[in-house]
Amino acid sequence: MKKHGTRLSVIMPVYNEQARIAQALESVLFQDVDFQYEVIVIDDRSTDDTAAIVRSYQEMFPNITLQVNETNRGKGYGFMRAYAMAVGEYFHVLDGDDVFLSYNKLQRQVDFLDAHDDYVAVGHNSLILFDDQRVSLVCRGLEPQSFAYDDCIRNRLYCHTSALMYRKIHKTLPDAFLAKPLRGDSAVYFYHVFHSKKKVMYWPEVLSLYNFHGNGLWSGMSEQERGHLNCQVLQALLDLVIVDQSLEEYTVVKRRLEQLRSARSTWPARRQQAMTLDEVLSQCGRTAAKVFDPQVRSKAFRG
Repeated sequence: MKKHGTRLSVIMPVYNEQARIAQALESVLFQDVDFQYEVIVIDDRSTDDTAAIVRSYQEMFPNITLQVNETNRGKGYGFMRAYAMAVGEYFHVLDGDDVFLSYNKLQRQVDFLDAHDDYVAVGHNSLILFDDQRVSLVCRGLEPQSFAYDDCIRNRLYCHTSALMYRKIHKTLPDAFLAKPLRGDSAVYFYHVFHSKKKVMYWPEVLSLYNFHGNGLWSGMSEQERGHLNCQVLQALLDLVIVDQSLEEYTVVKRRLEQLRSARSTWPARRQQAMTLDEVLSQCGRTAAKVFDPQVRSKAFRG
C-alpha cells in the first residue's frame, strides 16, 4: 500500500456502549499523527444510543465509518467485517469502553513498525480501572523487551487489546473467527504471530486504559467461566488455526491447554494487587522522595 494513503485502521466492534463510546472515539481523534488513518465502527445492533453517538462524530470527522449489523452477530463477526473493510497497512482494535491515554501512542507505534519489518506487532502496558475505582496494571514488565516468535507462541507476553498495533498480514480473516472462543484478543494475537512468524515488541509505558467492569466479555465472567473460556480458546486454536498436528506449534499449544486444565485462571490474585488512587498517589510520593529534591516534590504534588 502507498505510504501517502491510509496508514492505519482503528477497528471498534461495539455493543451498547453509549456511556463510554464518546471517550473511546475522542481518545483516537486526540492522537497527534503525521499520517492518514480511518476509524471503522461496527455496531452489533445496539439497543441504546451507541450508533447515534457515533453518527454525531461521523458528521464532524469523515475518517469515521459506521456500519450497523442487521442482527446481533457477536464480536467475532464485527471484527471480521471491519478487518475486511480496513485499508491500512496496520490495524489497531479498540473496544468501545477503553481509552488511549497518550496523544502520540499511535504515531510511536506506526513509526516502530515502519522501521522494523521483522515485527508483526508492538504493544505496551495498560492501566486497569475497576468499578470500585481501584487500579492495577496489565503487565509487570518494567523494561522494554522484544519477544521472539517462539516466546509469543508460548504465551510469554500478554498485552491488552487497547495496547497492540498489528501489521495487517491478510486482506480478510478466515471463518474461524466466527467461532465463539476466538472472538477475543488472544485469538487475534496468536493468529497474526503464527501466520507471520515475526516478533512482537513490548514497551513498559502505560499508554491505554482498560475499563474492567461487569458488562465486558471477560470482566462479566466468574473465575470458573474464565478458566473454561481459556481452555476453549486454546482448543479452538488447535482445531481451527494451527490444524496440522505435526507442527511444533501444535505441541506447544496443546501443552498449554493441558497445563491450564489443571490450573485455572490467576486473575483473582492480580485483582488483589489493585490499589485505590490515593494509594497510587502515596506510592508515587514515596518514589518521588527518593528521586526529587523537596522543592520540586512539593510543587509536583501540591494538588
